[in-house]
Amino acid sequence: MRLRALLALTLTAAALGGAALAWADTDVIEDGTNETRALRENGRVDIVKAIATHQGKLLKHTVVVREDIDPDRHRERPLLAINVRGNESSDPEFLIYGDDIFKNPKLGKPSRIGPAQLSGHGRRWVYRFDPRDFPDRLRGYGWAAFTTTKKALDVVPNNSYATHRP
Repeated sequence: MRLRALLALTLTAAALGGAALAWADTDVIEDGTNETRALRENGRVDIVKAIATHQGKLLKHTVVVREDIDPDRHRERPLLAINVRGNESSDPEFLIYGDDIFKNPKLGKPSRIGPAQLSGHGRRWVYRFDPRDFPDRLRGYGWAAFTTTKKALDVVPNNSYATHRP
């Protein structure tokens, strides 16, 4: 009886420890709502929260908006900006949009370097991608989420990048 109780306690502690480690690798950035008139009028592009975490070997970024999304509206999809070398105000070296990862050179057009997976339902857009598709495997990086339309722009976090480690 004592052996079973000890075994159950050990397994529970191990499970909680694993969950704590997974939670420690999660970044949650909250954003205000209705910052501009255009965002008030279109809650599908008004970001409420952006989350960076892991799903196995993949990186997972979730963008939560104020109203239910329509996955068929391609112009309302979020864009992820990835910054690996610069400071908080430098242009991103990589962009993730739809099912693609792009290298974003200082001069010229972005070029595709790998696949990403974008899914969406309810009020959430979810990007999944492999850090091994990036040069230097994204050992540490800054990130920001954008939504934009003709009239609206929302960026999370505001005026900087959030830092995440794969």
